[in-house]
Amino acid sequence: MAERIRSDQRLAATIAALIFGPLFMLGPVVGGIWILVRLGPDVLTVLGALVLCFAGVYLAYHATQNYQWVDFDGIRIRGRTFWTRRLVENTLEEVRDIRVLGATARGTVTSVTDAVLGPVRGWEIRFHHGPSIFLVRFDMKNAEQLVGAVEHALARREARLLEAKPGAAADGGSR
Repeated sequence: MAERIRSDQRLAATIAALIFGPLFMLGPVVGGIWILVRLGPDVLTVLGALVLCFAGVYLAYHATQNYQWVDFDGIRIRGRTFWTRRLVENTLEEVRDIRVLGATARGTVTSVTDAVLGPVRGWEIRFHHGPSIFLVRFDMKNAEQLVGAVEHALARREARLLEAKPGAAADGGSR
């Protein structure tokens, strides 16, 4: 069995999440309620309050995707979400792919950010069933090492699968 690799959330990311998480999740909802109470219910204020409430729900959904820690022991990938404390556990066999996370829009700001921090923001380990595990480089310690170990184990698995099919190379890969 391979050595266990663990990626923990950095202290600065934890403090920022504790301060800004509730502010971003509850702030829009409180703003929507305040608008309704202060300005009274009419079509425009109800619409504005609904938009703010949906923004709060959207931000809360994405905030609950943060992981406090993720570890890999060569067989299992496990992680505990920061806000909900849910344990996500999958085997290497359940990994569908690993996606690199980066900026989707290109502009001056992303060019400068890429030059300073690098183009890779993190990784998403996707599974056939269940939630993905997100590892953000600057939020998590040892994220690069953990993803590298998972990718190495996946490559070994693929090599074993190719070796197990002796007729695949001889018949040109036809099935």
